[in-house]
Amino acid sequence: MTKIEATTKFATVYSAYLDTITVGGCKKVALAYAVQDVMNQVKGMDDKTAAFQINDEADYLSEKMV
Repeated sequence: MTKIEATTKFATVYSAYLDTITVGGCKKVALAYAVQDVMNQVKGMDDKTAAFQINDEADYLSEKMV
């Protein structure tokens, strides 16, 4: 999985996660901040490690929604 694919998966999962919680404001803005936050977390990592980290975040959110 590439970093872009992992980021896309994270955005999809986070968007679904936002539907399960109460968000005070625009969900699109919350999604944009979440994606930017995860990108900041992996800044400086090589693509393989970054993709793993982003994918791990997405998997955590998926499990949390179950």
